[in-house]
Amino acid sequence: MVESSDDKESLGDHASKQGRIEAIDADENVTLVNDQDDVDKDMFYVNILGGEEVFAKAGQNKNVVDITTEELTLAQVLEALKTLKPKLQAEFDEEERLKRERAEKEQEANIALIETWDDILEKIDVDH
Repeated sequence: MVESSDDKESLGDHASKQGRIEAIDADENVTLVNDQDDVDKDMFYVNILGGEEVFAKAGQNKNVVDITTEELTLAQVLEALKTLKPKLQAEFDEEERLKRERAEKEQEANIALIETWDDILEKIDVDH
């Protein structure tokens, strides 16, 4: 059995890092990636070229596109807006339909009440 201490001081320098993984895992827009595997691959494939030297010509590649997190966020926001607009329109249309139905029912109730009062007033006039 492994015992864990609730004492934060026993965590030493790593005490400030506790809870960060849970916060990152809770965020749906964040994906954790293990970047340590690449370090191992680079280390173990050191002699893959058999000791030959390789030179690459420096130049500009016009097909390279730099994508920043801001651009990805903008793309995500635009996609969200595209899907959100029809949903909001549908909600708005539903609210308007319900308002019209309530107004029609209220008008029908008012008409019925007026007709009832008219009938009562006619009976009163006849009796007097």
